[in-house]
Amino acid sequence: MNLENINNIEDLPLFLTVNDVSQIIGICLGKAYELFHSKNFPSIRLGKKFVITKSSFIEWMNNPKI
Repeated sequence: MNLENINNIEDLPLFLTVNDVSQIIGICLGKAYELFHSKNFPSIRLGKKFVITKSSFIEWMNNPKI
């Protein structure tokens, strides 16, 4: 998703991909994949794709456990 047009947290999509999260928090894609595979990050696997819900991501951003 192109996050350049996102002005506030409410504009984020319901599900965020690894690429979305890497852009939002400013980390490389490899580190984002490590984050999505960590047990303290509330990601969901949908087939071969990892996602995180917007609400879980916001909660994690407010209290990261890594």
